Order: sequence, then C-alpha cells, then structure tokens
Amino acid sequence: MEFLKLILKLVGKPFKKIWSFLREVRAEFSKVVWPTRKEAIGATIAVIIFSLVVSLYLGALDYLFSKGLSYLLTKFK
Repeated sequence: MEFLKLILKLVGKPFKKIWSFLREVRAEFSKVVWPTRKEAIGATIAVIIFSLVVSLYLGALDYLFSKGLSYLLTKFK
C-alpha cells in the first residue's frame, strides 16, 4: 500500500505543476491589454509597408552588387 501511495505521489507531482502553470498562464492572459481591431490593422499595415521598403532596398543592393561583380569579373578576365 505504501508503494502505491509513493507511486501516486510521484506521478501526481508533475500534474500539479502543470495545472499550476496553466492557472498562472490564464491569470497572465487576463492582465494582457489586447489591441483594438483598428490598432491591429494599423500595426499590420505598418509592418507590411516597412517589409516592402526593406525588401526593395535589399533587392536594389543585391542587384547593384550583382552587376558590379559581373562587371569586375568580365573586365579582369
């Protein structure tokens, strides 16, 4: 009987920790201030625009470096 109690105690311990963690997560989620729909849409648009600008910039740099390297390789062949 003692062996069974020990097994239940050892097995139950991780589950108590899991439940405790889930209760803490739920409590933290209730503290979160979620953005309004308008704020979320505005932030999404800002991220999309920023991503497009950065990708155009990096694409232009890639194109220039590619052309420059091609020029150098053909010139000094």
